Amino acid sequence: MATAEQLFNKANEMFVDEQFNEAIQLYNQSIQNLLATSSITLSQLLLKRFACFIKLEKLIDALTDANKVIQFEPQNSAGYQKKGIALFNLKEFEISLKAFEKSQELESSKITESWIQKSKLALKNDKEFESIIQAEYLNTDQSNTSNIMQDSDSIPELIKVDRTKISNDAVIDRKPIVRKKKNTNTNTNTNTNTNTN
Repeated sequence: MATAEQLFNKANEMFVDEQFNEAIQLYNQSIQNLLATSSITLSQLLLKRFACFIKLEKLIDALTDANKVIQFEPQNSAGYQKKGIALFNLKEFEISLKAFEKSQELESSKITESWIQKSKLALKNDKEFESIIQAEYLNTDQSNTSNIMQDSDSIPELIKVDRTKISNDAVIDRKPIVRKKKNTNTNTNTNTNTNTN
């Protein structure tokens, strides 16, 4: 039977080969076989498994592992940094900022400082975006709103959100898109005229 360290090393190889599901299985086995005399810690295993979950975009699982690291080692700055990354990708910018700040407080890092800046910018953009949506909603004619609610296929004057995928190196980009209402009356008249000819 393989030791926790052997499983850990094999899982690391799988991670490098981008076989993330297999790596997760091996990290899980390594956690189960972890002995007190092992040179690897549970936090190391959880942080490696966290990286797999992030790559697979299993953000809740990643957040769970980061929280476990913090639970087992409250002074582990990496646990807070990883928690911030998971929350940032979940678009929970305010909470992610707090996690990054805690990580930076425990151990100063340029990478964490970069995440702090990304979180502040995303939080600012998020608040600006909310105020645009609120202003647009308040300016929308009440009759248009009731028509929109009846016809879910056409959502004309309301702003739609185009959210780009957040990566570790990117900041969220939100662009309001205004779609024009389709003129369904013209199509009906054209069809009627065609049938009468």
